Formats: sequence, C-alpha cells, structure tokens
Amino acid sequence: MSELASVVQLLQGLAMVAGSVMIMISCLGLWRFRDDVANVLYGRIHVVGIIDVTCIAVLLVLDYPLVALTYFLLMPVAGHAVGNARYYMVKEAREE
Repeated sequence: MSELASVVQLLQGLAMVAGSVMIMISCLGLWRFRDDVANVLYGRIHVVGIIDVTCIAVLLVLDYPLVALTYFLLMPVAGHAVGNARYYMVKEAREE
C-alpha cells in the first residue's frame, strides 16, 4: 500500500470517528429536550436535520456517494412527513 493511500485511510477513519462523536453528542442533546414545550417536535426535527447533514458529509468522505445521495433525497421527505402529521394531529385536536 502506498503512503498516500494510508494517509487517505487515516483521514477517512478520523472523519468517521469525528462524525460519530458529533452524532452521539447531538443525540444526547435531542434526548434532553423537554417535552412540555408546545412545538418541541419542530425543534427536534431541526436537530435531526443537522445530524443528517453530518451523516451525509461522513458518507461523502468515506466515498459512498450513492448512499449519501439517497440519504440526501429521502431524509427531508421523512422529516416533512413527520412534521406534517404532527401539524394535522394538533389541528384536528383543536377543532374538536
């Protein structure tokens, strides 16, 4: 293995570890959100969006562009579906 390849592997490993640590810290912060706030779900969706960007960056550094593209296309749709479901659930509860 050439020296350049080993440096690239080292940088990929460091990026994966750094991304994993940032994701774990974000998850702990997400877990600590209080549930007594009216619109806490939207704050959680925002934090999950930031975690998604970190995941996409790590996937690109690890040379998985197809997985990163799939993640990039599907995760906003899932987040929007969850937020939309919450909006209409609250709207129906207020109408009753």
